[in-house]
Amino acid sequence: MERDKLKINFIVVKIKNYGMFITDNVEGSSYFSSKIPDLFFDGEKLQSTFKKGWYILPTIPTEVKVKGKPYHTNKRYELKSGFPVSELTPSVIDYEDWDSDSEISGLYSYNHDVIEGTLETVDFDIEIID
Repeated sequence: MERDKLKINFIVVKIKNYGMFITDNVEGSSYFSSKIPDLFFDGEKLQSTFKKGWYILPTIPTEVKVKGKPYHTNKRYELKSGFPVSELTPSVIDYEDWDSDSEISGLYSYNHDVIEGTLETVDFDIEIID
């Protein structure tokens, strides 16, 4: 499932003898929720620092990705164990054919398969401050 393309702006601060640090709080807002914990920088998660919203950056990234949300497929209602399969009570009823007002609805439980999200590329800009 394709989502709208995400674009994130980052600030990187290079501190001699300490390394590089990155944040996506480019406005310096006190009420800010960073997207960095959900991102992969060149395939790796970043380690947080003592300063909220700042993370240790080993190298300037060439690629930033985010894992897409999982989604449900093969939605269905399955006959609960202990009830006999018959013409009136099939073992599986497709989600589209389900009638919640049916007299047999209590005999079934909802089930689905989950497809895990894939890594999707994020557009990004980095401002480096020395």
